[in-house]
Amino acid sequence: MARNRQNFVEGRYYRTNEEIHAPQLRVVHPQEGQLGVLTRDEALEKAKELELDLVEVAPNVDPPVAKLIDFAKFKYEEAKKKKHSKAASPSTKQLRMRPFMEQHDFDVKIRKINKFLASGDRVRIQVRFFGREITKKKFGFDLITRVMDELGEKAKLNSEPKMKGRALEALIIAK
Repeated sequence: MARNRQNFVEGRYYRTNEEIHAPQLRVVHPQEGQLGVLTRDEALEKAKELELDLVEVAPNVDPPVAKLIDFAKFKYEEAKKKKHSKAASPSTKQLRMRPFMEQHDFDVKIRKINKFLASGDRVRIQVRFFGREITKKKFGFDLITRVMDELGEKAKLNSEPKMKGRALEALIIAK
């Protein structure tokens, strides 16, 4: 069965109008609520009468549930919801540091962390160890403590520093 590309909404496929094969459908009207269980032909007739699409929203129940909606408008609103939910969720920014870094480099990283936290993002600090530096893990833990002291009351550790391979990672969130 070939599927219509236009019937995919945010990764989910919706059968519309003649693609619906169930003999009986529980039909939901946009304003009036449930119309009850109708035959497929009655439901299609009602959709044509209202100049709307018959969209199967719950195909796995008995009988399947179908809504009378404007499918193009439905697709638009679903895309809008997804876009809005993406904007609302905080992203995680990652900053890489070295256990033995100069003061100016440290200050630049602190400014970036402050900027990320102010915009509502979380910050993952990754202290990377190269070569024999891995034997001096204490300096990595000290660096994260120094970062937290510098940030003061603006931020807190969401997760304690942990070693992941040759890197020490900690997650910082705004208070």
